[in-house]
Amino acid sequence: MAILDLCLARLRHRCLLRLHDRYVIISLSMSKLSAEPLIGRIGATYHIGFPVVTRASFGTWGSLWPVFNRSAMACVWYGVQVSASQMKQSSFHHDSK
Repeated sequence: MAILDLCLARLRHRCLLRLHDRYVIISLSMSKLSAEPLIGRIGATYHIGFPVVTRASFGTWGSLWPVFNRSAMACVWYGVQVSASQMKQSSFHHDSK
């Protein structure tokens, strides 16, 4: 949290990002957008699971972090979906006693 506050304070101090910073942010975003379909194509074409693809890229021990990260994010996302559905159900099913 302190790092985020420091970054925001620096941005407020500079008021605007420099032109070079904008180009870096845009180029990183574009490279991410171009890489995502290529990564997903491996699984869609060859029906290879995510852990197998990461082992091919990072090795047996290097693939542990992406796999654990993905499983933790899946648990978090499942919790978000469950809580959202419960809030939606509770808004439709009122107990009118």
